[in-house]
Amino acid sequence: MAFDRVVLSTHVKHTDINITDWRYIDVKDIPVLKGAKSIKVDDCLHLSYYPYLPYGGSYPYLLRGTLFLSFSIPKLLKGDNIASIWAFNFQVLWEILCMRLSNILPKIYELSHIRFWSISKIEINFDLIDSAENIKRYYEVIGKMNVPRYNKLDEYEEDGTVYNVSGKDIGASNAIERIYLKKKERLDRKYIQRPSAYCWRRDLVNIDLGDAMLRFEMELHRPKIKYDLIHSKGLPRYNPYTCISVPDDRKKPTHILEQMFEESKKQRFMKRKDPSILFEKYNPDNNVAYIPYDSPLMPSGIGTFQDVCNYEIGIYYVKSFISKYHFDKIITTRKKLFSFINNSTEFSMTEKNRLKMVIDHLNDREKANCILSDKSINKYKHKILAMGYHYIYSDEELKPITIERILDSLPDEQKRAIEVNIDSDFFKDLQYKI
Repeated sequence: MAFDRVVLSTHVKHTDINITDWRYIDVKDIPVLKGAKSIKVDDCLHLSYYPYLPYGGSYPYLLRGTLFLSFSIPKLLKGDNIASIWAFNFQVLWEILCMRLSNILPKIYELSHIRFWSISKIEINFDLIDSAENIKRYYEVIGKMNVPRYNKLDEYEEDGTVYNVSGKDIGASNAIERIYLKKKERLDRKYIQRPSAYCWRRDLVNIDLGDAMLRFEMELHRPKIKYDLIHSKGLPRYNPYTCISVPDDRKKPTHILEQMFEESKKQRFMKRKDPSILFEKYNPDNNVAYIPYDSPLMPSGIGTFQDVCNYEIGIYYVKSFISKYHFDKIITTRKKLFSFINNSTEFSMTEKNRLKMVIDHLNDREKANCILSDKSINKYKHKILAMGYHYIYSDEELKPITIERILDSLPDEQKRAIEVNIDSDFFKDLQYKI
């Protein structure tokens, strides 16, 4: 997937940052957030500073607070977030940020490199470009779907956006999925004055007159990011534990570590309700503990900027998105779908009737009468998908969405950027700047 807006954080000494002219943030009497201030640099960059917020755990650094930096990667690099940035040079991005923020943060060059800042939130996306008629059909198909373990927010659908959220609403969700008509969004927000505005910007997007763009976007918050990096199949394996010499770093005597280790075993039995005292292993001979990245004993953990913003992870999320919405299947018409079922030899007449009943039910929930249970409906949904067809139909047949199709639609400039930055690292970024 392409990378859009990110919110990063790092710890900064109080003496290295001047927030006198910044605006206070309403933190609703939360003690750890008191004194928080923010400043909006421009439409792309936003800074906030929490002087008493512990960074990475329950042991705050003395005389340090947490600095949050929010910015849009495509806006910084290309000036417009319609661009799809699948891979980029971290050093170029860091130099742009240092230049833009040098007046506000004079000591920004002394901070850790942007690669190693922690990600608090990230927006990633991919675009489907097709004729305006077909894009409208894809959008209507999505509007009829209900994604498992996600809640659909119907109130935004008429405005050109389908929301699926992991919680009860947007504010309570660690994962938010948006599918929306990108060109319509740019027109509604008056970023462009006419639909043909991007037809001559081949450096940003490959779109022709009469085409439309459907953007599939995911907003991931830190708990979801960390969970995916540690547990999700298909992602690079990140070791969820690290080895540190805790007595030296935390000034805790050995007997305290042993006591905490014993407590951690009880917590594992209690489904780890308190991760702050969680040890997996402890070697009393050399005072070394193996501590999960999730433990607040860790000053930082996985989920840094460079952990998440790489091409391999982008491909993983595209695959998961396509699979979740079954866009690797053929979306056909009701007539063709029913004809395929009627001509099939692997289903009995009863199963054929139930398959057609489920299809009508899923395509028109208000009018179709379905006597089957939710469990039976899911069973027949999977039977339809196993045939290679989507259970939602359209008035015209639509091609499956594939990674190859998405990547092929990227501008040549971005394809070259992927070739150069696909295996980006600290030293390679210094050598190759594009």
